[in-house]
Amino acid sequence: MLEILRKIRITGFSTSFFGVSWEYNDKENKEDEKDEKEKHAVSMILVLLESKRLIMMPHSRHGGIPFHKDIQYCSHSALDIKDKLVGIMFTETLSPEIKSIVQNMVSSCNNLLDNLISIESSIEKSDEDINSNRECFLQVVDSFKRELFTEVELLLNHYDLPFTYTHSSKKEVKRD
Repeated sequence: MLEILRKIRITGFSTSFFGVSWEYNDKENKEDEKDEKEKHAVSMILVLLESKRLIMMPHSRHGGIPFHKDIQYCSHSALDIKDKLVGIMFTETLSPEIKSIVQNMVSSCNNLLDNLISIESSIEKSDEDINSNRECFLQVVDSFKRELFTEVELLLNHYDLPFTYTHSSKKEVKRD
């Protein structure tokens, strides 16, 4: 009963036959609902990232895929991640803090895409040692994953959600 009275705000009195006007203040429930929607959006981001080979494949990237195809697949994956993150930012109501984190993730995708284009053009322009280009590619992907996982850690610290990924140090991290 006391909890209900806390949610009622008196807005006016009437003196002719004595009356009271009030409104029901359900601000806490709206905040809880907003928080749950944001948590759901963050959960969607984590599921998206867990589903991407670019994110989950270990440093060595030995998947039996030709090098030039691996670059293309990573580019497509980064574009897909970026597209979905931007979609979530436009369709979901996010707090400024979470929105900033997602914007940083989009920026990481843009940086990766720029670097992959540079590596691809380097391969096409010269017959340099394929191993040096591959090493550069692995460093670019590792850098991307470090940037992205820094932002993921912020999301995980904000919301207690499960997420499993492999760091470039080849150590699996599992958050339950």
